[in-house]
Amino acid sequence: GRKSVEFLTDESRAQMQTDALHLFWRVGRAYSIGVELLRKNGRVLDVLLDAVAVDQTTGGRVGLATLRDSLDLDQWRQASMIIESLHGLFQAEQRLANLLVQQEGGHPETAEAPSHREEPDQLESTPETLKALSSIIQNVLTNVRALADLEEQRRHLLVNKQQELSLLAETIEICLQGLAVENVPTP
Repeated sequence: GRKSVEFLTDESRAQMQTDALHLFWRVGRAYSIGVELLRKNGRVLDVLLDAVAVDQTTGGRVGLATLRDSLDLDQWRQASMIIESLHGLFQAEQRLANLLVQQEGGHPETAEAPSHREEPDQLESTPETLKALSSIIQNVLTNVRALADLEEQRRHLLVNKQQELSLLAETIEICLQGLAVENVPTP
């Protein structure tokens, strides 16, 4: 078979052979090492390598590794940002509801509004309330814009999953070819 570094670009191979492999065998594991994988058709894929060194019963060690498309990590970060945006939207909605209840003189926990009109001294705080409302509305709009991209991100996720399956199929094909070469009897 062929060594795994033979499937990397020249730059990634040099990085792996000079730094990463020595550290990997010393520590026994590697997490999210960015490398460039060279496909048969010449296309370069950015992948993340996770690996662990396993002791064999016959002595020695062997490295077991997985490759992940680096776009998965980007998608995870985008999903995390969407969750933060949703949380911010919820908090902004809660603050807005509390401000509106307080402005009408109700109690924020029970949301009971009184039946009387505002007194003149309460009107003096209106510019500050409007500034606070404006800030909350701006936050809500920012969060809504982030959510508007959700459908597009879902479509990208489907495309990336298809690419991931294609990469997995090619990796399996390469491994099977390597096994076939190893099993060829030598004269």
